Amino acid sequence: MTDPRAKLREDMLAAPDLADEAELPARFMEARGILRQALARMDSIGIADGTAAAVMLSETLPRMAHERGPEWLAAMLAKLSQHIRAGLRSH
Repeated sequence: MTDPRAKLREDMLAAPDLADEAELPARFMEARGILRQALARMDSIGIADGTAAAVMLSETLPRMAHERGPEWLAAMLAKLSQHIRAGLRSH
């Protein structure tokens, strides 16, 4: 039996591959490649996924709030939470 969380992770990682490039922010694929290289490097030196995720959130959330505002960020996180819960139930 496949771990539902692992399946959800793979589905979420593949989602931008399915998107129309015109819908993605400028240089999205380039930035994604750089981030994936950094994550692979962290993995290769034994930094746990939870630590990597905490670092990414601590770096990303302030940038998102600055770019779009705290209300937008809170609403986006709520919407993301709903989608994640729905995805876990569907697997």
